[in-house]
Amino acid sequence: MSDHTLIYIIVIFNSAVQVILIRRLKLSTGEKYLYCALAAGIPLLLTLTMRFLIAGSLFHGRLVDQTQLERYITTMASSLLIIGPWIVTVSALIARWRDRYAHRVVLSP
Repeated sequence: MSDHTLIYIIVIFNSAVQVILIRRLKLSTGEKYLYCALAAGIPLLLTLTMRFLIAGSLFHGRLVDQTQLERYITTMASSLLIIGPWIVTVSALIARWRDRYAHRVVLSP
């Protein structure tokens, strides 16, 4: 298998695991769908954007040929491929925690 295929498989499995974790949380249906769509959509959107930039000759496909700005953008996009679904999962956990413990907070005047 080529490196590109292995990277895509890793990203797909990471997104799938995050979607499974989000679906197990006790959130409202709308919140679950929102967080699941974000966890799956962020890597998909980044992958398609980078592929279109390379296909449109706006970015070089080979890392050796890239300028410093292109290399920085490629590094940030590749980091977000893995980190993006994790950020969404943490956001869903924070939303769950907020909903769960919001009624316990008593504000005194």
